[in-house]
Amino acid sequence: MFDEKKCDFCGDCLVSCAYVDYPKERAVENMKRLVDSGEAEILRDCITCIACNEYCEKEANPFDLISALQEKTGAISPSPQVMGMFEQVVGSPGSITRGDPAKPVLSLCAIEPFVRPDLVQSEIFRGMTMVRGGDYFCYYAMLHVGKAGMLPEKARTFVRNLQDLGSGEIIFLHEECHTMVRKMQNEWDIEVPFKATSILEYLNRYLRENRSRIRPVGKRIAYQQPCSSRTIPETEGLLQEFFDLVGVERIKRRYEGKAALCCGAAIAGLGQLDRAMGVMKKNIEDILSHGPDVLVYLCPFCGYSLSEPCTMHHLPTVFVADLARMALGEIPFS
Repeated sequence: MFDEKKCDFCGDCLVSCAYVDYPKERAVENMKRLVDSGEAEILRDCITCIACNEYCEKEANPFDLISALQEKTGAISPSPQVMGMFEQVVGSPGSITRGDPAKPVLSLCAIEPFVRPDLVQSEIFRGMTMVRGGDYFCYYAMLHVGKAGMLPEKARTFVRNLQDLGSGEIIFLHEECHTMVRKMQNEWDIEVPFKATSILEYLNRYLRENRSRIRPVGKRIAYQQPCSSRTIPETEGLLQEFFDLVGVERIKRRYEGKAALCCGAAIAGLGQLDRAMGVMKKNIEDILSHGPDVLVYLCPFCGYSLSEPCTMHHLPTVFVADLARMALGEIPFS
């Protein structure tokens, strides 16, 4: 939530933005106009990457204000293709594959089509109950299309459906689902009656328990950060532990950490295809300039968005869970 008392209208959040070229004076003016009149050009220029919240040293959360006003003013809207995809996902029936009730539940949200078909059969998830479909869709992506106002209400339904499974722990394969639950706990005062575990937390736990079986992958990797990770500071520490466990070297590149670029999916979802391609080109050029063996991603939508341009440059893309499988000898590096 935006905290006007903490905002000193320094404008640094917008000056730091990678997607606009605002000098200091213009950035300050935009922030003042957002608060005073609820209208400013940043509402149309913002690509919803959440980075300005991370840039703000005062922790005023400027993106939360921008997001709320984007919805109020209709400054951005999803492309028809994206809305059609959302409607298809939401309309799909929830599905439960029952497993061992003593094990955690694996929540697949709606991302199963964007991961390897054999992933859910992995030994890493063996015996788990798995849920997917509209009843287990987290809706967090609506933040990227100017529809964030629905999230608290949808969050209550989301957690209620998961609670009805009767499990003490839910593992979220999609990082955005885990982020949604964290916002429920920290910002919306919604009780979460189960342990919410990110995919990275679970993979690290599984790898530690099976450390003797790990054979270091031994590759140099570039990493693509999802927008949602900006709201969970401990993700970076979990990532480093994961990369150490699987035995890879993470290259240091320009567009990572606070300077990370969007994969392009959020921009394309707003119908701004040329802009999305420009951002993607900068990102891919930065990755390739460091000569990695593979691009590793945490969000399956990031992997889907970047897979084609990476393939054109003969660079494999690998989801974190599949990298863990490679380290355990379950699948070969490819």
